[in-house]
Amino acid sequence: MAKPKKAKLTKSLNKFLYKSERRKIQEFKTKKQQENIERAKKNRTNPKKQSSSVLPNRLRPQYSPKDKILLVGEGNFSFARSLCENYLQEGAENLVATCFDAEDVLYEKYDEAKDNVEFVQSFGGTVLFGVDATNPPKEVKKNKYTKIVFNFPHVGAGIKDQDRNVIANQKLLNGFFDAAEPLLTKSFNNNEIQSNILKDKKDGYAESQEVGIVPDGEIHVTLKTCKPYNLWAVKSLVKAKGVLAVRGTAPFYADDFPGYEHRRTLGFKEGLSKGANAEILSSEPKRYIFVRKEVMDEENEKSIKGSQKRKAENLKAQMGKKTKRKKTEQTLSDDNDDE
Repeated sequence: MAKPKKAKLTKSLNKFLYKSERRKIQEFKTKKQQENIERAKKNRTNPKKQSSSVLPNRLRPQYSPKDKILLVGEGNFSFARSLCENYLQEGAENLVATCFDAEDVLYEKYDEAKDNVEFVQSFGGTVLFGVDATNPPKEVKKNKYTKIVFNFPHVGAGIKDQDRNVIANQKLLNGFFDAAEPLLTKSFNNNEIQSNILKDKKDGYAESQEVGIVPDGEIHVTLKTCKPYNLWAVKSLVKAKGVLAVRGTAPFYADDFPGYEHRRTLGFKEGLSKGANAEILSSEPKRYIFVRKEVMDEENEKSIKGSQKRKAENLKAQMGKKTKRKKTEQTLSDDNDDE
């Protein structure tokens, strides 16, 4: 029995409205992306010229709008702003930037912080104040993140005794790792397209939603490599806990993040603090990348299997060459016998 004309018209109308709404959303996103790019160009701080000792072809830090990024321990939010300007031009809806200080304390410490915060928010980023990196609130815990970043962590307690200072900062790092590990994403491959059938008897159409591949999350910790920071032994801390593992380390170049200005926990003090990132540049900082231990174990296992496979293939190829050479020699021998 054919469907009534009214039902067909309703179905067609719903389809048209759905497609029209999707088109409007896409147009809005495109417009917003272009606005963000123009705003970034207008407000971007030009990076200083790289020194001759810096390799021109170094690998650019891997941050993209597809990443779900959590920043903890932000100071003046210049790093968050630089991410928006240089890596997240399509929009920072997936960025959550947090600091330990209350909002009023933050603005008192850092004159430029308010402007940076407003800029990040204008890009769609979320900014949270009064967040303890060792015990984040529900607003942070409700999400999973592909990258959790803690740049230049420090308790800022003004402890003069070096041993006590080291222990206090190791405690901070241990607490951070405990809090961050459960918030990391776990890899998920939807075979490129996952078909979410949102079937409704009234409109009778389905939607295919592209979900993509979710990677295993990473924790990025940036530290100075001079004393006393090298005494924190961050790799040993992670190894002792047995939950995370080191995926790799890389030099941290401030000029990879134009506009980023490192600030001490106590704030910027004229005559005491150094500008132009001089303090961190002289300390040869490194970025440490950590993942769940099982992720690293799996990667190592794949690497070993890959190496064994290549060896087996090389051996097989060599055996093939020997067999071919023997056959050739045998053929020549037979030819000589016929003579």
